[in-house]
Amino acid sequence: MKHSFLNLFASLLSFASITLSTSCRQTNPEPKLSFNTEYSSSIDSISVIDFDNTSLNIKLTDSKNYSHYTYTLSNDSGKMYSNDTLELSKQISIDLKNASHLKKYENHQLGLSLTLIGEGISKTFEHDVDYHFDLTSPIPYVNITTKDGILPADRTKIEAEFTFYDIPMEDGWYSMSGEYQSGKGTIHARGQGSLDFPKKSFALNLGKENPISIMGMPASHKWVMIGNWIDTSHLCNKVSYDTYAEMGHYGPQSQHVQVFLNGEYWGLYTFGEKVQRGKEHVDTKKKENGGFIVKEVDGSPDFTTNSGRRFAYEYPDSTYVADNKIVDIKEKINLYEDKVQDGLDWQENVNEEAEIDYFIVTDVFANPDSYYNGKNVFYFYNRDNKLEPVIWDFIWSFGTPYYVCDNNNPWCYIYSPVGEEYCLPNTPCSSWIGTQFFPPANELMYGNAKYQDRLGYNRFLLMEEYMENAQNVNMFKNRYSEWRIGGEGKSAVLSDANILSKTDNLIKVLRSGNIYKKDSLRWESEDKFHYGKRFTPEQVRSKLEERLIFMDTAVKALEIQ
Repeated sequence: MKHSFLNLFASLLSFASITLSTSCRQTNPEPKLSFNTEYSSSIDSISVIDFDNTSLNIKLTDSKNYSHYTYTLSNDSGKMYSNDTLELSKQISIDLKNASHLKKYENHQLGLSLTLIGEGISKTFEHDVDYHFDLTSPIPYVNITTKDGILPADRTKIEAEFTFYDIPMEDGWYSMSGEYQSGKGTIHARGQGSLDFPKKSFALNLGKENPISIMGMPASHKWVMIGNWIDTSHLCNKVSYDTYAEMGHYGPQSQHVQVFLNGEYWGLYTFGEKVQRGKEHVDTKKKENGGFIVKEVDGSPDFTTNSGRRFAYEYPDSTYVADNKIVDIKEKINLYEDKVQDGLDWQENVNEEAEIDYFIVTDVFANPDSYYNGKNVFYFYNRDNKLEPVIWDFIWSFGTPYYVCDNNNPWCYIYSPVGEEYCLPNTPCSSWIGTQFFPPANELMYGNAKYQDRLGYNRFLLMEEYMENAQNVNMFKNRYSEWRIGGEGKSAVLSDANILSKTDNLIKVLRSGNIYKKDSLRWESEDKFHYGKRFTPEQVRSKLEERLIFMDTAVKALEIQ
């Protein structure tokens, strides 16, 4: 009987203990911790880009019974770091530099021992941190190391080694600890006005005997990297080129990349094809068979046409042309211009569909560089022995200039979507002459012969003659409508759904890895970075949507002049 009572008492104590323990767990749940950094793509994915962004952020929940914490960090070399006891909050930050000597492009493994302290209680958490120095990204990396660490500042060619981390991992992202391609060659700064920008654009040459296919683009030994200093959206060239290519014409392929130069993060670039001859590039014949590519310039030309347009030889080069006394390149362009001026059938000499589509794309994306002075616009002689344009340098399009429009600057209104006053459907547009207004059609670059008078010289010095021809005007209107809504065997390349979804997808990718933010952090200390207005990619997307609405109204109103 005594044993039965003791056994019963023990059972009751055990039950009470279990009940109390269960009750305590219900009222005092275990703290929960989540880890990330400034540039984490997901929880526990650690990535930093520089020595100013190495904080491991820890978010705590169910930690109300704890008021302080302490931690110990150990790195892969066994070095330890312990801190003093600190006051606890819902989110704490630990600087990984305290335990790790950062080795660029390499994996780091850190051990974190975090102890939470409360009144009469403590709880220790062990966490392994796989820590990388900017090692993963939704876009490829390009790592460049120049001879003696010389930075490319002008067109002087510098020897360099290149590593292209362009092979994606299973999750579609790219890693600087993963597979790569490499090469050696030269690098130099490129561009005209862009040479003055702090963030240079570059030309890469891997050697004629070493062409490689990078990021799925056609093999080549010549590549360009565009810094997009004035295009803070990093959208202009990529979307414009891809749209023109969707129309069935040659548009240089390109991909966004993150660049390291001599061990320093150099920011977001557009990496792509250089305009060059080749079956998978600009498909013109070999030079000995009459093929050529020329570039319209605003500087010193190799020749000037009858209308005053200025060109430089791209292929073959000026030395070859002079040595072989080639004159038919200039003659072919002059013949085209003469026929336009005389109202004759210029389509015999030019790929009319490509030329008109180039005009359309120039207007849709509001690119004054194609119109204003013609720099960086190319022509080549195609396999059908006709002149054909190559789309290039739309960096000023989409309304992205970083200066502020004022004093009725005509450029503001070329861009219709970006001036302080810009055109809307059924609304007069501010234009060239003070307070005088013109209807929307006059704000089209294609349809406005007045640009020649106002700007002195431009890409389309023949525009007035173009607009006197009903066939030219109707072709522009018809092809715009067909590309906009689909028809006559064409897909709706210029539809809102196509262009805006293309733009949205690019923004989503570049936002997903905080790449816009990284690029801004890299360059915001430059004085010129703060000159004028910097547009967000979402603002540029909105301006593009407005431009498409404007174009529908303006093209409909376009008439023979």
